[in-house]
Amino acid sequence: MRSRNAEEKAQRRESLLDAAQKVFFTQGFERTSMDDIATEAGFSRGLLYVYFKDKHSIYQAIRIRAVRALRARMEEYVEQKDTGIEKIEAVGRAFYDFYRFDPHFFNCISLTISLNNQRSEKDEDNGEMYKQRLEEEQKTMQVAVNALQTGIDDGTVDPGRVGNLMETALYMRGTLHGIILLQDRDGSQVFDHMNLDREAMIDNVFKRLNDSIRPLEQLQNSPVH
Repeated sequence: MRSRNAEEKAQRRESLLDAAQKVFFTQGFERTSMDDIATEAGFSRGLLYVYFKDKHSIYQAIRIRAVRALRARMEEYVEQKDTGIEKIEAVGRAFYDFYRFDPHFFNCISLTISLNNQRSEKDEDNGEMYKQRLEEEQKTMQVAVNALQTGIDDGTVDPGRVGNLMETALYMRGTLHGIILLQDRDGSQVFDHMNLDREAMIDNVFKRLNDSIRPLEQLQNSPVH
């Protein structure tokens, strides 16, 4: 009986998150209230507070969903590649496609890695969930770290040009994220004004990032693009 009740509670929590996700993605975080979420979920407002402290807590749970969705995409793309350098690019391609095809989840993640990387006091108030999100983000970054290590092991990445694996993974992700933020959903006014092709720009970013960690002898023997 206890097991069944726990399962029912977990299912109800996921249904609540499904409803909250729909409202947040339609109205935005600031314009969404607990009443809005309760109405969409078909719950009483009081029942919402049985599962979550406030709307910040609910949004934190959706952020965790977003990070897990990104990691699943990264793992899927990486699995299809053989060499470390290919796996590293696959991680980047997964991040870019996450922006293209899961824009709401991408925005959730972007909120947590804003330029100032400001911590929300409300997030920290929801201590256990805040900690869980940070752990999920570290697991996601570990996919890139593992790709770098594979490259070092198979000789497609120069360990002398990498240094700390996590720092390098964060640098590569941050560079790509910055380029993405210069884009609009349907293109890029910035790129268009400078007569730059969006897809060619992204391809060039991947090439430059990969070239920055390749063994120098491989760069010397590779064709010039």
